[in-house]
Amino acid sequence: MAALLLVNWFYAMSDILFSTIEKFQQTRGPWGKFLDAGTGSHSLKWIQTLETISWDAITADNQMKESIERDSDIKTRFRSEIDSILVGNWMDESFCAKLGKYDTILADYLIGAVDGFSPYMQDIILEKYVLNVTLFYDFG
Repeated sequence: MAALLLVNWFYAMSDILFSTIEKFQQTRGPWGKFLDAGTGSHSLKWIQTLETISWDAITADNQMKESIERDSDIKTRFRSEIDSILVGNWMDESFCAKLGKYDTILADYLIGAVDGFSPYMQDIILEKYVLNVTLFYDFG
């Protein structure tokens, strides 16, 4: 447990975005079933430090998936029976329909990167997230 907290502290403190997310989440309960909507090695390493029920990580790029799967840090903490790395596009209705509901959705990289895979669709992609979230929080 102490090692997990130390690793968690390292990833959160080395990235202001992740530390801010953790700060907000502390008062809102567990991470639950987690979706990294536009994954990369950096966010996935952070997610693996959290106490999630399970996680799915989505990329639109097969090479990114292969790169993540080769990363030794990610491999050693990958729970193959409950975690998954998926290749798909948020504009593909059949892909989105298979995802199910998530307690937490991380969309840090996705919003900027979506332009390369689905140009000018950021607002539509955000609407699609609504279908996959179990509960919304008011951060106001």
